[in-house]
Amino acid sequence: MKSPILVTALACALLVGCGSITTYRFPLDKQTGQISAAPPQVFFEGSMPTEAMQELAMVEAVGTGNKASVEEVVGALQLEASRWGANAIVRVKVDCGYSQCHGWGVAVRFVR
Repeated sequence: MKSPILVTALACALLVGCGSITTYRFPLDKQTGQISAAPPQVFFEGSMPTEAMQELAMVEAVGTGNKASVEEVVGALQLEASRWGANAIVRVKVDCGYSQCHGWGVAVRFVR
């Protein structure tokens, strides 16, 4: 016989949902010291902006559980890139599986 407390706890865990987003960054240049006001533009693999750019950092995000979606991962990439003062993220690639979504790209600042 299953404990009613255990069944209730499991039911609550399923209703609440579990998930997390973890971000990583690998500096390619020094941080600008300013946070981008607008979310950086996203250029998925195969498309590139026409402006000249400076690479700032590789950014990476891993979403699990209910955070394992392209939208959640791209949003986390944008947040991490904006901390570096990036205008865009280029060469973005996102790979999603059953309960995990992994995305990465290069945070850049347009040079004008």
